[in-house]
Amino acid sequence: MFPMMRISVEDVKESSLPRCLSTGFLIDDNEEMIRIVSDFNFNDDGSIDECGNSTIIPKSVVQEVKEVS
Repeated sequence: MFPMMRISVEDVKESSLPRCLSTGFLIDDNEEMIRIVSDFNFNDDGSIDECGNSTIIPKSVVQEVKEVS
């Protein structure tokens, strides 16, 4: 469990958004959002059954997208 912390209103007002790095398999990339997943489950025939650990990121906050090979 995380400890309870006390933070002043001034600290919160001065905070800025952090820059984050997310990696995963690109599922959808449209005008509004990018959707990635990091895990797949496969059927016996090799087809994808389910995916997990999905992340949806609003396009308005995306600074850069790079393909990783």
